[in-house]
Amino acid sequence: MNTLTGMTDDMPTSMREAVLSSEIERLREALKPFAEYMEGMGRDNKGKQLPDDQGVGWVYLTHGDFRNARLAMGMSAISAKEATQ
Repeated sequence: MNTLTGMTDDMPTSMREAVLSSEIERLREALKPFAEYMEGMGRDNKGKQLPDDQGVGWVYLTHGDFRNARLAMGMSAISAKEATQ
């Protein structure tokens, strides 16, 4: 049994797909704050994109961490903005 998803090798395909679909949705929700944070962030005062390895200041995450979260969700900067409207 997979301890993260609760799936077993003998589960029917439809049940495995439902479990995986649920896990994907859970992960998307977990990543959503990181992706939304990048709206309007990650650029210096001249509009230049900040380097991926530069910290964001108040947390021990990098701009690259936030960008990767947004990419994992399949969201572009435009679709991330639309998702919050």
